[in-house]
Amino acid sequence: MGTVEVRFTGDPRAGILDHDVVFPDGTVNHNPFRVLPHGEVSEVAFTVVHRAGMSAADVDRDAAAVAADLDRLAAILDAD
Repeated sequence: MGTVEVRFTGDPRAGILDHDVVFPDGTVNHNPFRVLPHGEVSEVAFTVVHRAGMSAADVDRDAAAVAADLDRLAAILDAD
């Protein structure tokens, strides 16, 4: 995939961490990402988008990478 640029586009104070990923070929992928407060804890929701030209296997790989990232985030936050 190469080096990508990430641009946050949402309002983090409102729990909106949407971001655009700009790929080396200039293609931009928008990633909806929300933090939803629930009392003393929060839930995060990340939408994996099926981009044009992606196979089902590509989508599965993206979803697995996102799940791994969210697992790492949970481990970091749970350690505090």
